[in-house]
Amino acid sequence: MEVKKPDTQHWKQIDEFLNQTLRPGSQWNLSEEYPIAFSEKNRGNIRFIESENKVLAHAVMQPSLIRTHYHLFKVGLIGSVVTDPQNQGKGYSKQIIQSCLDACKEQKCDFSILWTDLFNFYSKFGFEIAGSEIALQIDGKFQPENGADVKIMETSQVSPQALLKVYNQHNLKTVRHLSDIEKYLKIPNSKVYTAWNKQTNNLEAYC
Repeated sequence: MEVKKPDTQHWKQIDEFLNQTLRPGSQWNLSEEYPIAFSEKNRGNIRFIESENKVLAHAVMQPSLIRTHYHLFKVGLIGSVVTDPQNQGKGYSKQIIQSCLDACKEQKCDFSILWTDLFNFYSKFGFEIAGSEIALQIDGKFQPENGADVKIMETSQVSPQALLKVYNQHNLKTVRHLSDIEKYLKIPNSKVYTAWNKQTNNLEAYC
C-alpha cells in the first residue's frame, strides 16, 4: 500500500476515521483538539494509507521549535498513529511511521518525539524511552489562599497576549506564536483558569 499526503478533499475522510478510532462517542473532532497539527499549514506532514476510499492507517508529524537554556532544537512531533482494527498486522503502521521519520529528515529536524506506551514496537525505529507524562485530575474549584491578592477566573475569553507573556517566561519551552494561543483557546471542552493580580490587573498564572 502507498503512503499518501492528503489533498483538501481528504480532510473529512481522515477526520471521520480518527474520530471513530480514537474518539468514539466524543462531542468534538480530533482536529479541533489539535488545531496546529491538523491545520492547513501542516497538511503536508499528515500521512495516511487508503484503499477503496477507506482510510486504513494514519499518523501526523508536526515540526516544532523547542528552546532550552543552551540551544534551539527543531523537533518532529509524531502522533495520532492508528491503524484500522480490521487491518492491523499488515505493516501499515510501520510504513506510516517511516514516512513521518523521512519527513523529519527532509525538514532537518534534530530529533523526533513520539507519544506511546508501545515501546517494544517503536524501538525498532530507533526510538528510546525519554521521559514520562503525568496526568493531574483536580476536583473542585481553584481558590486563592486567604489574604491572597489575586482573583481566579474560569473562562476561555481571556487575552491570548497575556497568556503568551506568562508562557514566554519559561526557560524550557516550545516556541509559540500568538495565533497558536488563539487556536488553543478555542479547543472544545477546555477549562481555562487564570489568576489575576487585583492591584495591577496583570496575569500571574494560568492553567
